[in-house]
Amino acid sequence: MRLGRIICLLAVLSATLVHGRELEIVAHRGANHLAPENTFAAAQKCVELRVDYVEIDVRTSKDGVMYILHDKTLDRTTNGTGEISARSSDYIDTLDAGSWFGSEFSGEKVPRLKPFLEAFKGKIKIYFDVKGADLAKLVELVRETGFDRNCFFWFSNDAQAVALRKLDPDIPLKMNAVDVDGLKRVLAYNPQIIEYRLENLTPEFAAFAHQNNLKLMAHTLEDGAEKNYQAIIDSPADMVNLDRARLMFELLAKTNPGKPIRRTFKMGGVEREYFVRLSRTFDPAKTYWPLVSVHGGGGNGRNHFLSIAIREKADRLGLNTIVVSPSFSNSDFEASRFPVLGEDLFLKKVLEQLREDYLLHSKILLTGYSRGGQFSHRFTFSDPDLVKAVAPFSAGTWTTPDGKLLIHTYGEVKDPQKFLAQAENASLVSDSFKGPFSLRVANVAGNRPKPGASQVPFLVMCGSLDERFETSKAFALSLIEAGFAVEAGWPGTAHGGRTKEAVKAEFEKYSSRAVDFFHRITSQEGI
Repeated sequence: MRLGRIICLLAVLSATLVHGRELEIVAHRGANHLAPENTFAAAQKCVELRVDYVEIDVRTSKDGVMYILHDKTLDRTTNGTGEISARSSDYIDTLDAGSWFGSEFSGEKVPRLKPFLEAFKGKIKIYFDVKGADLAKLVELVRETGFDRNCFFWFSNDAQAVALRKLDPDIPLKMNAVDVDGLKRVLAYNPQIIEYRLENLTPEFAAFAHQNNLKLMAHTLEDGAEKNYQAIIDSPADMVNLDRARLMFELLAKTNPGKPIRRTFKMGGVEREYFVRLSRTFDPAKTYWPLVSVHGGGGNGRNHFLSIAIREKADRLGLNTIVVSPSFSNSDFEASRFPVLGEDLFLKKVLEQLREDYLLHSKILLTGYSRGGQFSHRFTFSDPDLVKAVAPFSAGTWTTPDGKLLIHTYGEVKDPQKFLAQAENASLVSDSFKGPFSLRVANVAGNRPKPGASQVPFLVMCGSLDERFETSKAFALSLIEAGFAVEAGWPGTAHGGRTKEAVKAEFEKYSSRAVDFFHRITSQEGI
């Protein structure tokens, strides 16, 4: 579901810098637009989003078990009935708290508070809205699970705040205020956070709060509250309590356009990450080209120099792209050198997730430097229907259209399968290329392009001072001989040293040529 085509984004860090300060995000009842409120699923979405706090409502069953539920009754968000305080835990534990939101959440339970806190310890902080609980037992549980300094409390009546302070004078507490007099009154409770409504924010209110070391949390939960998000970003707010965290992250990304947005998902039981860079003029109603930029060996998607430069130049030239930078495995280089060994599935999963959240063209623009160059040309060979144009740069190995392998420290290998299957041949290449000598790689290193690959335009580049220059030229020539449309460029660079002043201008040519190439290809009629 596209959620009304609201674009879904992730925070770069646990709090997002806005105008030199950090704006902490508090997700009301969890990510309640992506999963059923006040459930494990809603909290897990918050973790994936990198939200700072998940807000939960605490209530207690007839037999004294603390649960997470907003309403007094079970009727609205479960298949049960009656007030939770009148129901036993045996009854509550049988209820379905997810199907009302969507069939994919069928079987989601009303969370017991203790296992919930145990599950999310160290992953996110908690905002406890205490609606009905033995406060001493709750505070004891919060301490026991290690949340006593990674949370804050709120009560709908001040008497409970007094009771909390008797139990713990320092545990974080939120109070509400509408003016400076209200701020002065609540100082007696030793709060750390003040929640306010936007209409009550004045310069005097903000100044008094900050002078007294109080964090300001904007309250924006009413219908249509999203229209206030930009005003909150531009205000002195330190925190915001909201429903649509993902939409707020979209706006924050536009406020900090140079920052990549980190996204994650589980693949094979392992958390994988990738980074998204949006245009400065990002418009959720527009359709964008996904431009995938793949890092080199030992790198990651967050700091990939090519991604950063391409984002800047694409904005300047008017190339409508979302720049996507996956972090490929640095423990298994061969899976990204030869993507059919598994990292092709990682990229496809990245694209699948992005298409749920953005309006994207059906094909990608693909580039990469060094190991990224190896990935990009071989991915194009194996999945040409997914690629609009490709720009592989400075690859250490190349697979030619006729199935030969080019290794920069060795030269041409006519029979890659036989050559790589013989371990003793590893002595013929540099240490950095000994990894491919295995049957696993030997069986795929000579894979020829699938039908349609020759229709994908190539831009091949390598530094003229790079030891990979000759094999890169040979690869470009092999493409031309096989009928591919090829452009080439040979900047005056070695392999590395791009921060040196003497070669900065030459290294800029990689990103400049790539953006120009992609812009021309995508500007053609009939795309």
